[in-house]
Amino acid sequence: MEKEELLESFFSLEGAIQLALNTYYQFLSNRKGKKLPPNKNIEYSSEHSEMNFDAFAKNENVAVFFHTNHTKYAIETSDVPLHNHDFYEINYIYRGSVTNQLNDQTIHQDIKKILLMNPYAYHSPRVDTPDTILFNILIRKNFTAEILSDLSYQDSNLMNLFLSGSLGMSPIQPYLVFDNTPRINFLLQEMIREFYNKKPYYQQILYSKLMELWSMFARQKEEKNAAKKGQYPSDINEILNYIQHHCGSVSLEEISKKFGFSVSHLSRYINKYTGYKFNEILHQFKMQNAVNYLTHSNLTIPEITEIVGYSDVSYFRKVFKKEFGISPNAYRNQSKQ
Repeated sequence: MEKEELLESFFSLEGAIQLALNTYYQFLSNRKGKKLPPNKNIEYSSEHSEMNFDAFAKNENVAVFFHTNHTKYAIETSDVPLHNHDFYEINYIYRGSVTNQLNDQTIHQDIKKILLMNPYAYHSPRVDTPDTILFNILIRKNFTAEILSDLSYQDSNLMNLFLSGSLGMSPIQPYLVFDNTPRINFLLQEMIREFYNKKPYYQQILYSKLMELWSMFARQKEEKNAAKKGQYPSDINEILNYIQHHCGSVSLEEISKKFGFSVSHLSRYINKYTGYKFNEILHQFKMQNAVNYLTHSNLTIPEITEIVGYSDVSYFRKVFKKEFGISPNAYRNQSKQ
């Protein structure tokens, strides 16, 4: 094999794509007894066929799913409604592009972008062209907390990655888009090949690559944040921090007096540098506090209602359900599962 061919095969996912198709077709065949189309000349191998309904095989904490819906590889297609999962998901596009409908916006993703979603992210993906190749890298919810609790990562702020927002992710911000740099692209392709080859200790190798990937994401975010620091006044951060820490009772009038603005100027000032109105920011901080109390305390719903700044429990339940799609009680029960 020539040097150029060797490099092309090493950096190509064509072999992994064929293994992914083997897994997909055999999964459908086992699940529904479907016959494969004549042009799908696939040799099944039990080594690559273990996939259950929760997307993870036994003893797997990291898995890869080949998205075939509405592509030329699909045996069956269907429109996917907004949904979420009980795991973390990384969307990697090897070829083509995808339009992902999220709760509050639409994201157009191509090979230059990586989409990260935590279990709170409601989404509905649709490929833009039939030859699009989209891989979903999936990480078990409990495993994410376990692997990131390693003491060697506590100082680097990776311990709470995805969980409490060191990347800015939370129930309020359940997804992030990152640039697909050459190094990140290489890592993701290595993970996909490793998963479908399923050689001994493949899960352990995936764990190590996952930690490197998280580190690359965290570094990219910090670098972008550092570049933005000079683009807006330093007091905007102070104002936002004040709103966050006093969101249960704070008013625009109170903040304007503290920071020396008129009410009207402060309102425009906040909107100019954040893109959000004061009431929208206040609402998000209240919802974030509500989520934290529901998840990490035994306070009753009426107690949480009062702490986060609502005077009526029924109204709080209504606002919360509108934000997250479920009631506060249901959210609490779900977070404990």
